[in-house]
Amino acid sequence: MTQETRGGDGRGLFTRGMRLVVAYVRMHPRPFLVSVAGSLVFAVSSVLLTTALGRATDQVLKPSFSGPVPASSIWLAVLALMTFGVGRALGIMFRRYYSGVAGERVMATLRNRVADRYRDLQLQYHRETPTGELLAHMEADVKAAVDVFWPVPFATGVIAMTLLAMGSLLHADPWLALIGLILFPSLALMNRSFAKRMEEPARRAQEDIGEVSAVAHESIDGALVVKTLGREDAETERLGVKARALRDDRVRGGYVRATFEAGLDALPTLATALLLAVGSWRVAAGAISAPASR
Repeated sequence: MTQETRGGDGRGLFTRGMRLVVAYVRMHPRPFLVSVAGSLVFAVSSVLLTTALGRATDQVLKPSFSGPVPASSIWLAVLALMTFGVGRALGIMFRRYYSGVAGERVMATLRNRVADRYRDLQLQYHRETPTGELLAHMEADVKAAVDVFWPVPFATGVIAMTLLAMGSLLHADPWLALIGLILFPSLALMNRSFAKRMEEPARRAQEDIGEVSAVAHESIDGALVVKTLGREDAETERLGVKARALRDDRVRGGYVRATFEAGLDALPTLATALLLAVGSWRVAAGAISAPASR
């Protein structure tokens, strides 16, 4: 695999990933579009739910400590919270269900194409290629190829929610919006670094799966010959070597993923803390006002 193929030109991984996603969407567009629609409903409902919760706190909860609150205000707040909460839950349900439907249909289509390709190949290829490797291509490789497709509906909703949140921050105060503008490039750089570091162990792990499957299939298929020649220990050791290589590559990928996920969880938390600090400073300076005093 050349450096350019691995993404050395700075856009190889992204370009390949986008081409795969577009191809998968064309295979089964309807469930994918329903899943994206559910993700957008989730994003809009989440932002509206946060806004409704803030207004309910300012217009219902806080005034209730000083005196009676009109029943119409209470019921309006309850209705808004229930509506947006139900919309958020329905968005999650549609996104997850139809994302699963789309992904499983894409995998079924790819497996059929792999099977058709196997039938078109020459007999020499089948004689030279272990059956375990063929099975690994049919199962593990197909699943790995579709892994890029699963997060797309969720990512769409996150992007929509991010844009809505950015608009809200920009409306409130440019300094608060600046924090969001710093956060998003940081997330993009983290994702880019993760993709580059993860590609090699992921590729090697996929190769290891094929080798482990091939050795296991050969040992099981030729069990009678192995026992006759007394090669049990040798076959066990051969399988152990391949299995340990698979384990090591999976562990290396796990380390990369664990580092990325920890940073991904920490960055929004740090941004929230920074928003609170900057927001308090701007309120104290009189540049913006607290919602209850507006």
